[in-house]
Amino acid sequence: MAEMTEAQEERVAANRSKTRQNKDVPWLIRDDGVIRPNVPLIARKPNFRPYHGALDATLEERMNYLAGLSQHKRRQVVMSQPLEELPPLDLSTASKEELLEFAMEEFSEPIDPELSEAEVRVAIAKLAGIELPKAGAGATRQRKAAAAGGLSKA
Repeated sequence: MAEMTEAQEERVAANRSKTRQNKDVPWLIRDDGVIRPNVPLIARKPNFRPYHGALDATLEERMNYLAGLSQHKRRQVVMSQPLEELPPLDLSTASKEELLEFAMEEFSEPIDPELSEAEVRVAIAKLAGIELPKAGAGATRQRKAAAAGGLSKA
């Protein structure tokens, strides 16, 4: 008999984890009194709850068990709207304070507040991996700041 490959072993292990019964709470009960094993595929359904009663209980006894649990019913969690994404930061129009705050929040990098606004923009552009244009009056100063990183020694 041929040995199993590593990929086959991983698939078998993944399948076993989907069908493995929970040892702490082995049984679940549905709202209509049906008892099922507590496996991940069943446990994530909202109409099943943990069952600690007898497996040979009559339907009436199981329904009474459910009546006693009615106040402990699981709530289903849904997301009706997707989370809002934050708008991008416009590097050319943001104030120096906004830029310094952005660097700390997004990159966890302190930028020296003593730098000029242009040098702060260059430092953030470097952190973000943005190539700045080389032409312009302050291009030499911006290149020096980019080479230095513009980051504080904090």
